[in-house]
Amino acid sequence: MQPLSSSDLVRAWEAGARRHPVDRGVLLLSLLHPDQPLDAVWQWTVGHRNRQLLAFYQQTAGTQMDCMATCRECGQVNEFSVQVHDITFEPPEETVGTWQDGELAIWFRQPNNLDLVSAAMEQDLDKARRLLAQRCITRARHRDRDIDASRLPDPAIVAVGEAIRDQDPQVDLHFDIICAACNSTSSILFDVMAFVWLEINRFAQRTLHEVHLLATAYGWSEADILAMSPPRRQFYLDQLTV
Repeated sequence: MQPLSSSDLVRAWEAGARRHPVDRGVLLLSLLHPDQPLDAVWQWTVGHRNRQLLAFYQQTAGTQMDCMATCRECGQVNEFSVQVHDITFEPPEETVGTWQDGELAIWFRQPNNLDLVSAAMEQDLDKARRLLAQRCITRARHRDRDIDASRLPDPAIVAVGEAIRDQDPQVDLHFDIICAACNSTSSILFDVMAFVWLEINRFAQRTLHEVHLLATAYGWSEADILAMSPPRRQFYLDQLTV
């Protein structure tokens, strides 16, 4: 993974500001892995994508992730922290698998970035989940005949989704949160890309504010200021308050 400079991160933030979250993830990963063709990055599994994003976060922001979640019961905003290594799982040995129930057998693969884009087109969450599972089904067979994935019953679709998550837990991260106000427990989805993008957004805006202060005070160009190391840039910022 190639480290990104302050200038790289600001450019990534600017380029991804108006993009779909999946596009942002692929954009960021293509910058981190310039040796990989863009088409190949789009084909990366969601689990692999999430591992790479968590590694990038640890490289740039540290091991702790400070999160917030709103209680569904009372609306209380709860704050909690997780460690990157606690939610980073080893990649599966295989990215394909089989689920079987009686005479129904279904073969599946792990979802990739292209599957996420397709599912994101659906406004209804349940339909999106079904479409995502259907795209990952490579074959379905009942007794001696093949079945189109779109004709599979809902329980089978749900079971395949669970089999995909069991094979690679990195695909779908959930936290069980106990509300500090009402003591109710709820399970929340942790969107790795959304969290990482919040960090990029904070970094870019903070950095550009520093550029503004230094450019105003010293007349330096944006490129020259971004080329400075963070400690050097901070030194000059400190001088403005002396």
